[in-house]
Amino acid sequence: MLIRTGVAALLASCLCISSCMMLEAEDEDSSASFDFLLHSDLPLWLDWKDEALWPRNFTTETSFGCMSQVAFGDWKLTYTDNGQGYVSDPVWWTVTNYGVIHCGAVFSSSYERGGSREHHPGFFVNLGIDMDSGLELWVWQIGLRPGSDYLLLARPKDSDRDQFLVLDPDCSAGEMRETDHMLSSWRTDYCNVPNQSVMRAIARGAAAKPALGTLDLVGDAATPDR
Repeated sequence: MLIRTGVAALLASCLCISSCMMLEAEDEDSSASFDFLLHSDLPLWLDWKDEALWPRNFTTETSFGCMSQVAFGDWKLTYTDNGQGYVSDPVWWTVTNYGVIHCGAVFSSSYERGGSREHHPGFFVNLGIDMDSGLELWVWQIGLRPGSDYLLLARPKDSDRDQFLVLDPDCSAGEMRETDHMLSSWRTDYCNVPNQSVMRAIARGAAAKPALGTLDLVGDAATPDR
């Protein structure tokens, strides 16, 4: 299923993009899985000729615009019990279309629906079917400069397009980076992903593990409180 957004006449749009920062779990006793960060120094996918990249342009005799295999709107990330007596608070992801001329997704996240005012450009990336699990693997590539963060997801092929499984990656195929010292409870560690092959290896490994939770499409993007 493709979601199309377009017009028959030329439109121009602009959007103020701020620097990219992922939400971190606030409880220092929480499982590291809840705020494990996948990051690449430069975006791993940034070529509309790559069929894995969404949204993308479409053109007909009467119209043009953007189409996507992932819906725009408000998505709610709900974590499952990690068995250690702690469940992280849900996270709301708002995803909108950048514009009908330059197709792209715009991501924002908050602990409240419509609560974020920071917006990060990015894309949905279809990594294909994992042969062992049968799951269709995806990443949300969030932010472009400096580099990108990644939310690793999966869904059964031809399943309900309104829900993803949130996968639990590790960095066995990547490279962990962190400072020698930690200031208070603020973390500096992240998994550096240098190329697409490493990301695919991380995704395949995560598909074999229990999911961290689910990501469900709730509806159209809510208007932030002014």
